[in-house]
Amino acid sequence: MVGRSSGKSVIELKEHLQKNKIGFRHQYEAPLYQQPVLKKLGLDYSELHLPHVEKVAGQVIGLPNHSGLGQEELDRIVEVLEGF
Repeated sequence: MVGRSSGKSVIELKEHLQKNKIGFRHQYEAPLYQQPVLKKLGLDYSELHLPHVEKVAGQVIGLPNHSGLGQEELDRIVEVLEGF
């Protein structure tokens, strides 16, 4: 978690990435067991309460990670992250 190790928040990281034109995706704004698709599939976990999971939900982002990334792009992503 960003905040625990650096004193900075995920919001600050997202702003830093945007400012430096590094794309990212929001991952799991809500815990997986609270995703609406599960109810559509007939799975109801509304009674489930996992406080640690709920605390970190919305704190996870996905960085660019596809086979089309070249070394130069990867180096730039690392450089931007190191500058945070």
